[in-house]
Amino acid sequence: MRMLDWDDLRFFLVAVDFGSYQKAAKALGVNRTTVGRRVEELEKCVGSPLFRQSASGYHPTEAGLEVLKCARQLEKHIAQLTKALVKNKESVEGHVRVAIAAELGSDLLPEVMKFQQKYAEVTVEILIVCDPVIALTQRKADIALGVLRSKPEYLSGRCLGGLSRAVYGAAGASHPSVDSAQLNWVGWSESMKGCMLASWMSSNVKENARIASWVDSWAALKAATQTGNNVAVMWQAFAEPDQGLVQLPGFVTGQGADLWLLSLEAMPLDACKQEMFEFLSSCLKQKLTNGPGFIPAEPALHHR
Repeated sequence: MRMLDWDDLRFFLVAVDFGSYQKAAKALGVNRTTVGRRVEELEKCVGSPLFRQSASGYHPTEAGLEVLKCARQLEKHIAQLTKALVKNKESVEGHVRVAIAAELGSDLLPEVMKFQQKYAEVTVEILIVCDPVIALTQRKADIALGVLRSKPEYLSGRCLGGLSRAVYGAAGASHPSVDSAQLNWVGWSESMKGCMLASWMSSNVKENARIASWVDSWAALKAATQTGNNVAVMWQAFAEPDQGLVQLPGFVTGQGADLWLLSLEAMPLDACKQEMFEFLSSCLKQKLTNGPGFIPAEPALHHR
């Protein structure tokens, strides 16, 4: 009997989490064939199928559930071992990779860079990405800041609070109509169609509305909205402080999702990364609490 391979188990766990080989492959940064091959190798070791396929996706068989239980325990032990190896490190030094959702982007950079200024021995790598969750699962980031409706079970994280949306235009510009079809919208590009703000537009902006500009970052969204008579839906907490923008009345937007600080449960944070996690949590809550469009999370929504 061939020895079990942890990588096979890791691929199996991601496939269970996503319920799809295709989605698991995307999260792991490989092709679907690789995920299938890894699962097949694991099935050869176990001697039984681990998944059954249905219209809703892949679901663990009875044998798969047994493997899942053991694999979760092994994942936990590996995480504990990694944490134990770094717990005695006193100085804050190292390299931290932070993925920030592009629909938040540049407005959160000052808080990230304050950490590097505080700890001179730390180098910080910032990734502005469409989906920070994928950046974590592909091991391209250690910590992520994203806008989610709920946290995936395979991630550790802390909900900082709820974000509200509103429609904005350039200060001083004329926007007489509240009919979305009569306005010049700034929309999100195809690569950003999965972000929360793009989802609101697809559901609330009429199909015959004019999309004057397409953007793929928060900075570009604000710059385009401050030009001419363009309008865009934005996160209120980050748009209100900008004096070049004004909120347009008449649009029902409301709370859209939660701001999450995330890490990968299977990759416990070392001393440096944990310090960054706590630093960002404190700084961002201090920055946003009592401001418009932000509702601080209850302590019960903190998950570590």
